[in-house]
Formats: sequence, C-alpha cells, structure tokens
Amino acid sequence: MPPQKDTKKSFREPSRLLKTHIPENGKIVLGLSGGADSVFLLNLCLQIQKTHPFAIIVAHVNHGIRGKESDDDATFAKKLAEKHSLPFQLKKIQKQPKGNGEEQFRKIRYDFFEKIRAQNKADLIITAHHLNDNIETVLLNLVRGCHLDGLKGMEIFDPKRHLLRPLLTVPKSEILHYLKTHRHPFRTDSTNQDTNYSRNRIRQNVIPELKKINKNLEKSFLQNITNFKSVRENTDRHLDEWINSNSDKNGLKITSFINMDETFQKNIIFQLYKKTYGNLNGLSQNHAEQIIKIVSQNRAGRQKEFGPEFLLAIIRPKIGKNKYIRILKKK
Repeated sequence: MPPQKDTKKSFREPSRLLKTHIPENGKIVLGLSGGADSVFLLNLCLQIQKTHPFAIIVAHVNHGIRGKESDDDATFAKKLAEKHSLPFQLKKIQKQPKGNGEEQFRKIRYDFFEKIRAQNKADLIITAHHLNDNIETVLLNLVRGCHLDGLKGMEIFDPKRHLLRPLLTVPKSEILHYLKTHRHPFRTDSTNQDTNYSRNRIRQNVIPELKKINKNLEKSFLQNITNFKSVRENTDRHLDEWINSNSDKNGLKITSFINMDETFQKNIIFQLYKKTYGNLNGLSQNHAEQIIKIVSQNRAGRQKEFGPEFLLAIIRPKIGKNKYIRILKKK
C-alpha cells in the first residue's frame, strides 16, 4: 500500500481519476512495458481494485529493437501479470517500421491496445505517462513549433480514444521513490540513455539545466500546463462561437474569414481540422499558412488537402454570389 504521506499528496489525484473513470465491475487494458512507470501504475490499480472492483487485462508490446533485452522485458511483464492472475496479451514487432520510428512504434502500440479493448469490450486503455513525460512533450512541441494545443501537453482523459493517463500529475522521482521503498522490481530500458532520440536529449541535457534555474521545475510546469490548457479551452470556445455565427448550410462564409487577421485565420483552420479529426496530428503551421494563402485568393474551385481523408475547398453555390469554405470527403 502506498505510504500515507504519498497517498495524501501525489497519489491522491491518480487514485481519484481511476475511480472516477473506471466503472465498478468495469474492465481496463493496462499497457505494461515492465518499466518503473507501468509497474507503479499496475500496483496502484491493484490497490484500488480492492475497494473499487474492476478487471485488468495486461498488454505488452515487444518492439524487438534491443534483442534479448526486449525479450526479457516481455518475459518480466508476463510473469508479473501471472503473479497477480491477470490475463496477458503480447505483440512482438517482427519488422521494424520505416520513417519516424518513435511515431510508428507509438501507433503500433495504441492500435494493439485498442484492438484488445474492442475485442474484450473493455472500458478504457490505461497508460503510465507521468508528469516528466508531459514536460518533455511540451518542450519538444515548443522547440519544433506548435499550435496552442502543443503547449498543454498530453490529455489526462481522451474519451474518443478511450484513453486515460492517470499519472500525468505525478513526478517521476516519486514513482521511483515508491518502488524503491516497497521493493518492487522493474525493468530499465537501455535506449533511454541514447541521446540520438530527441526526447532523451531533452531529458538528460535540457531538463537538468532548467532545474538549476528552478529546483521546483515539475511543480511550476504542472501549473503552466494547467494554465495553457485553460487558455486553449477558452480560445476553443470563442473559435467555435465565431465559426457557428459565420457559417450556414453552405459552409463557412469566405468574406468573414478573409476579413480577419492572419493569426485568427490560422486558429480557425486549426479548429476546423480538430473538429474534423479530433486532434491536430498531421496539420503543420506551414500547411495552415498554405491554406490561408489559397483561401485569400477567393477563387471558387480551389482545393487543398486537409488531412488524410478530406479536402478544404472554396465553393460557390448555384444560388447567390457568396463563396464558402467547405470540407469535402476525398473521392
């Protein structure tokens, strides 16, 4: 059982989130890598399970990039599931993906988790991303160039993906402290030391320097992420109101759009994309600027790719002279 002082502080919020989002006698898919974070999450779920019953399916992805070490991780995860009499699902990646390996592996993992969730009619997928993961995500987004959404980091709860990340308020140091105190073994991924990965460079080189400036970096960043999220939600509300008041059955009125400044136009494009796909994956600042350039020409018939499934088009209805921005399904 977590120490009383820990329960009152860092572990109170993830415990509340788990009890709130997992229905009694419900079912979850828990991503277990075998690392410290997922081992801690499993232990927390097992403790909550005693007073708030629900079923746990353990899922592990063997990425196969570290040979025997990867296989040992899979064995560790399987034995840990068996120790607690939990069903275990394993996926071993036989062929390494091309392109952005991190992104491809992430997609493979979540597709696997979702397949298990759907097959077992589970309520949620639970992953062990913690506060430091979120700090790294925000810093990476900021360095690469991002929209406001990138500054609020990962969402704790994503209902469309049936995804819950209950540890996003918990610092890594407290997870390690708990595991050490209670002598829970876990696996360590040797590639976490490889600074060829951008996230590892942030973790090993950038964050230690930032902590020299602010020793309470995690606490400050958590507040910043909360503030960014509040700003984003408020902005989204105003953007939705503007879109609704400047649209009709034909689409978004192009004259209303053109009369706004470019920053507002860009926010509208991002908002339309998010309303279409549920996220901003695949829409860059540069692509949004290209769309604005085409729309500003105000020529009916022009189209621009709008993600993998849709086109953003300028249309003129048969009746009337006004032109509209409309999102069309690709043929």
